[in-house]
Amino acid sequence: MLQNPIVQRELIGMMRTRKAIVIQAALVILFALLLLLRWPVDPIADVTGVKSMQVFKLFSYGILTALIFLVPVFPATSVIRERNSGTLALLLNSPMKPAEIYFGKLTGVMMFVMQLLILSVPSLAACFVMGGISMQQQVLPLYGVLLLAALQYSTMGLMVSCLAGSIDSALKITYGLVLFMSVVVLGPHLFLQGATGSLSTAASWLRCISPLPPVMDIIGHRDVGAQGMDTNINSIFNYVILSLSLTVIFISVAL
Repeated sequence: MLQNPIVQRELIGMMRTRKAIVIQAALVILFALLLLLRWPVDPIADVTGVKSMQVFKLFSYGILTALIFLVPVFPATSVIRERNSGTLALLLNSPMKPAEIYFGKLTGVMMFVMQLLILSVPSLAACFVMGGISMQQQVLPLYGVLLLAALQYSTMGLMVSCLAGSIDSALKITYGLVLFMSVVVLGPHLFLQGATGSLSTAASWLRCISPLPPVMDIIGHRDVGAQGMDTNINSIFNYVILSLSLTVIFISVAL
């Protein structure tokens, strides 16, 4: 896949844009500011890990928000820019198959996402050295959810880019879907929690379309807003199932 010329073209093209440079610089500054806001100033060591968890929670929400709102902008305009410039017809008439073109673009976006995650490692290391954070139970699951979220929203953006008629409409539809898949789907569960029946079960699964519930589980904010009711929902497992299913649907529609 890395030998695919589309991968190199997409990745180099993204990295040369002012938007990509600004995003990378802004993320580094954002992570540093988030750490400084919650970094402990007491000269006494915190052996309980409470302070480190506070920093880690803020870091987790920050990087998740950055990924789901910044990453989709690149795939959402990728195909439609090719169409407007006339290069899409040339690509489709080349020896490359449509699937190779699509997965080349998707791989390029995901490699850019990997670069963003690598930029977050120094801030994560600062949280980790404070103690109280588990690599197996928190760090690795968090980055796994972040990668799934990036894949989910990238494939969604590419699907919209294939269907939209203009760059403006593609961006509007993409961010409308981002808002729906990250925030709106949480609403029904909030009102139906504690109830029994198919509607409650459907609402519990619907909320797991968003990457927010699994991240909350990982950092210990499980069932925030549950009003004292324990839903006993494995949101991480549910999110993996729903995220991969939606990713397959988005890829199928785009192809």
